[in-house]
Amino acid sequence: MSNRYITYSPALTLVPTYECFNRCSYCNFRVEPGQDAWLSLDEAERQLRSFGVGRTPSVPSPLRPSAEPSSRQSAERHIPVVTEILILSGEVHPQSLRRSPWFQRIYDLCQLALELGFLPHTNAGPLSFGEMEQLKSVNVSLGLMLEQMTPRLLETVHRDAPSKQPERRLEQLDWAGQLRIPFTTGLLLGIGEDRSDRITTLEAIAECHQRWGHIQEVILQPHSPGRTQGFLAGAFAAESLIETVALARAILPGAIAYNSAQPGPISRNSARLPRSRCPRSRRHWPSG
Repeated sequence: MSNRYITYSPALTLVPTYECFNRCSYCNFRVEPGQDAWLSLDEAERQLRSFGVGRTPSVPSPLRPSAEPSSRQSAERHIPVVTEILILSGEVHPQSLRRSPWFQRIYDLCQLALELGFLPHTNAGPLSFGEMEQLKSVNVSLGLMLEQMTPRLLETVHRDAPSKQPERRLEQLDWAGQLRIPFTTGLLLGIGEDRSDRITTLEAIAECHQRWGHIQEVILQPHSPGRTQGFLAGAFAAESLIETVALARAILPGAIAYNSAQPGPISRNSARLPRSRCPRSRRHWPSG
C-alpha cells in the first residue's frame, strides 16, 4: 500500500437565518421572510466557544507528541478540531429594507469567527459585487451553488425563486474570480435536469475556472426528499450519482476538488444541529 494521506477540515455550521424570499419547491428548510429570529452574536459566540478555539490545550493537536501516551491521550490526539466555520444563510431580498442589517449580521459573524481563531466560509446566496468585496476581508473563501444552468427549471422547481436565475448565479463565479476570492460551487442533482444539463453546468464551471483559476471545490449534491417540500420526486439514483462523479472527473480541471454524498433523508431539525461536521477541502489563492 502506498504511503498516502487523506486530510480534511471539520467544520461548524452557523445559520444566521432560515428566512428566504425564494420558494424552491424542493426546499425543506426555508421560513417566510420576517418569521425567523436571526442568530445573535452572543449565541454564535457560545457555539463557537463550545468547540474550543482552534487547537487549544483542551483538545490536543494530532501533530503534538505526548510524553507518556495513554489510551485516553491517544484518542484525544485523533479528535478532529474545528477550524472552519461555514456561515450558511437564507436570503433577504436585495430590495428589502432588512437587506442591510442582514448583511451586517453575516459580516459580524464572520468577523467574530476570525477573532476567535476560526476560518469563515460564507454561502448566503447571490450577493452584489460590493457585498462580495466586503466579505472577502473576513472570509477565507466564499461559495454559491450554481445548481443547474438550464433555464427550464425556472418553469418548475424554481418558478418562485427569483435568485435562481442561472446567468445571475454564474455571474457570481465570475465576480469572485475578478475579486480573487477562492470559491466553492456545485450542482444540485435530481431536481428535473437531465444528463446533458449536468454536462453543460460542469462545463460552465470549468470555463470559469480556466479564466480565473479560483474554483477550489465543486459539490455534487443529490436531491434527498424531505417531509415539507412540494417537489414530488424520489432521491437521486445512486447509479446516476456515480455517473455524474465520472463526468465531473472528466470535465473539471484537475486542480478542482469535488465531493458528494449518498442520497438520504433530510430534515430541517438535522440542519439546525450546531455541532454537525462536514469534511471540506481548502486551497489558497494560486500564485501568479
